[in-house]
Amino acid sequence: MVDSMMRWLAGFSLRLGGICLALSLTAVTAASISPSGLLITFESEVTGTIHDPCNCASDIFLMDTARQIAINVSHHPAHDTSAAWSPDGTHLAFYSTREEGIRSLYLMTLDGQIRRAAPEAVRYGHAPTWSPDGTRIAYEVDAGAQIDLYILDIRQPLTSGVNPWVLANAPEDDRFPAWSPDGTALAFVSWRDGSADIFRARTDGSDARNLTHDPAWDTSPSWSPDGREIAYFSVRSLYRNLYLMNADGSSVRQMTDSQEIVAGIFWHTPAWSPDGTHLAIQTAIGRDPEITIVARDGSPPVQIRRAGTSDVLPAWLADGERIAFMSDPGGQYRIYFMDWRIGDIHLLSPAGLPASYPAMLIRR
Repeated sequence: MVDSMMRWLAGFSLRLGGICLALSLTAVTAASISPSGLLITFESEVTGTIHDPCNCASDIFLMDTARQIAINVSHHPAHDTSAAWSPDGTHLAFYSTREEGIRSLYLMTLDGQIRRAAPEAVRYGHAPTWSPDGTRIAYEVDAGAQIDLYILDIRQPLTSGVNPWVLANAPEDDRFPAWSPDGTALAFVSWRDGSADIFRARTDGSDARNLTHDPAWDTSPSWSPDGREIAYFSVRSLYRNLYLMNADGSSVRQMTDSQEIVAGIFWHTPAWSPDGTHLAIQTAIGRDPEITIVARDGSPPVQIRRAGTSDVLPAWLADGERIAFMSDPGGQYRIYFMDWRIGDIHLLSPAGLPASYPAMLIRR
């Protein structure tokens, strides 16, 4: 991959009249400790005219951990949120209320240009999801009576009923899309059979199958890197626990035995390590959300205990040894990373800026 960060910086420098708007990351312990070659976006609350029914405004910031530079790349008084990188790093998808106060899907390119990618009102809470080849985006649309899953091909013009298209016209909610590693199928959650179940369908909506068939809620599917298994959460044992099943719904295994009811808004997706040997999940220890590392082979899980903080939304770095996550020591969320085997924790986002909902891209 080309040096994406320099191209992003050049584009925004031109758009802002040559002013880079850089922030010094003095609170990072040392440049040698911070993960190199990592581009990370995060959200931060900003001031300005608010165009959002949630009565909040935020911008999306881009940070290069190697150069310790962060810039505001969305820079708008509306609510910009839920950023997601294309796999090749040439596009950033996000949601914004900048036009008519309607939360819609937007695309940002390397030169800093932003366009409204699709007009539908999207559902707040789940970020747009890129296909592995970076040509399509799956996202949730608030259709009024229910939530639908739409797929947009960014190579094709917008055509009503054709692009984007509805994955399945079900009378109940369809949510939480997850692409198979080969890009031929989506796993998602549907309520069409009376409860939240994990379904699998081809990208045109055909061959939709209920994989879980359980009266308890099954949510947040996540494909293993090799495409052989799907991880998900279920409350079939009264408490929310992590389960694994084969991609066809067979061989279901309960991977955790939590005795806590996980409350809060952070219904994240299980995060697979790059080599597929471990999953990072968010659990509750006492009353605080914490991170647990679960081994695919069934070895005892590793709990990262930090009293008095909420550690949420874990995401793996490329080395498979370190995890980035949100945490709120002192009552304000920032982004940290740690070596999960030894618990060595360092600040990743700028010290003086609230930061949440990280999305990461490793330069190659």
